[in-house]
Amino acid sequence: MRHKHGFTLIEVMIVVVTLGILAVLVVPQLASATEDATRTAIRAQLAMIDKQVELYKSERDGDLPTSHATEPMGDAGTNGGWGILVAGEYLKEQPINAYTGRSAVIEGDFVEARDAEQTNVLGWHYQVVGIRLDIYAMGYDPDTDTLSHE
Repeated sequence: MRHKHGFTLIEVMIVVVTLGILAVLVVPQLASATEDATRTAIRAQLAMIDKQVELYKSERDGDLPTSHATEPMGDAGTNGGWGILVAGEYLKEQPINAYTGRSAVIEGDFVEARDAEQTNVLGWHYQVVGIRLDIYAMGYDPDTDTLSHE
């Protein structure tokens, strides 16, 4: 009587095909979940930044952090451009954009930020609009809730 050791070629092929089918079904869902998490993180960061800017303004009679005397928010400023918002502990640390993985902020407009690639060296743009400070996440369009590669 012969004892059987191992699996037949047919059995191995059935397992490989089954795993391939599962991979085809699961991998796209994981990619979508990652993008959903990225968008959620960016929305949360933007809301937190907006709240802290409003707190700063209320404590300083409407002045924006871009006009701070010693640590203004902006190009070549302290704390990756976040200036007094981080130094004054309005933000615990420089916010990191979940899409680009960067925290640096400079003055710029919405279109440049929205169209930024994931490899961009910046995390954020800001723009002073009258008495308002608008913050934009690089590679994210809040109007359509999409990332630039979508």
